[in-house]
Amino acid sequence: NDRIQELLVPEAVLEAYASKAEWERKRAVVMESLRSIVLRNMPAKVNRVKKIVGEQGRYAIETEPGILVGMVSNVPQSMGPKQNAVLCIASEEDTEAEALWGFMRAYPFEGSATSRHLVFPRGLGSTVWDATLMKRFQRTAMLLGRTLDDMRLYDVLCAVDQVASDPSFNGRELTVVGRGVSGLLGAYAALLDSRITRVILHSPPLTHKDGPVFLNILRYTDVPQALAMLASRELVFLTHEIDRFGYTRNIYRLYGAENRFRRCITVQQALNLED
Repeated sequence: NDRIQELLVPEAVLEAYASKAEWERKRAVVMESLRSIVLRNMPAKVNRVKKIVGEQGRYAIETEPGILVGMVSNVPQSMGPKQNAVLCIASEEDTEAEALWGFMRAYPFEGSATSRHLVFPRGLGSTVWDATLMKRFQRTAMLLGRTLDDMRLYDVLCAVDQVASDPSFNGRELTVVGRGVSGLLGAYAALLDSRITRVILHSPPLTHKDGPVFLNILRYTDVPQALAMLASRELVFLTHEIDRFGYTRNIYRLYGAENRFRRCITVQQALNLED
């Protein structure tokens, strides 16, 4: 019963492409399927409101009516008025201390002029849902033609808009980083918002069967192809999974951008490496 959908519904075949033009035709088809079918019930336009401001850079944004999403922003004043930005997407059980700030340790490079932001999509952070509530929301979301993960994707898009609209952002480099499913939410946010220039992944799932869950997604694409659709923006892995994304690497080769598909040790290293 738990895999009957895999037997009845054909999955997308990730075909190889010999030219950039051929691939871009396929990319356009997949993007249209994402917008018009897979994510069709997600709000069409980002509309977030900053609602609650706390201490030490903590605040909340309202992403949908009644949905408050926690954020933390750290803008080093000594680095100047305009900076690049990094947005970390929290995962299950992440805390403020263990999420972005851990990724941003300076070794082996000194800190760059980069503002740091952290978002806790709905159900995470100080208002984390317990297992019973999580299951309830996962089930009822589908009655609306949505999933918890596409709701969290929308929260991430709102957080990206918040960061990109901050007076400290210089409009040049906006990086998203996340662990596991949260990292892939950042990758999909980059597909939907071109202001994101770099995606950094830690331990990403190899297939959507392991998340994130989007209705019908496997009919049209899977994780290696979705990541390939980011070419030629920078795609960085902090863990060994890069070796299992040969399909993605081959698409980057079509763009002559294999040097932008790479593995680093820390976020700071990724921010400081030159092409």
